[in-house]
Amino acid sequence: MLLDWGNAKVRGEPAVTHLNLSAGPAVRVQAMLEMKRMLGFGRREPINGA
Repeated sequence: MLLDWGNAKVRGEPAVTHLNLSAGPAVRVQAMLEMKRMLGFGRREPINGA
């Protein structure tokens, strides 16, 4: 799946947008991930997938 990451979990609801490009239909997925970092510190990063 597009939002499966080994060291991160999806936080919140992903935003899914359907696009009609000249090359054909596409889907854009945007989500906020919380990543596991060394020493237990977490960090949130926006992730854009196409």
